Amino acid sequence: MTVLSNPAGPLTLALEGNVSEDALPEIVRLIQDGEQSRRRVVLDLGDVTLMDRVAVRFFASQLRRGIELTNCPSYLKHWISRETIHEPEK
Repeated sequence: MTVLSNPAGPLTLALEGNVSEDALPEIVRLIQDGEQSRRRVVLDLGDVTLMDRVAVRFFASQLRRGIELTNCPSYLKHWISRETIHEPEK
């Protein structure tokens, strides 16, 4: 994961490779850091190759919260959007 920080723009977290439940605590921490700094947070999923169901549900919940997902591969976008529609917000 790479953090791209531009004071004039959003805090972008560029994820890569396989994203699983194990990576979520660090992603949550970085999102919270950005939000505490009153920055817009963007999750760049362009280099993600695989994601487990827990991670998909996590990203669906972030989308519902207003976190932007960018460069999301179409197969992941479809799966995340299905979870956004079918999963009740907790």
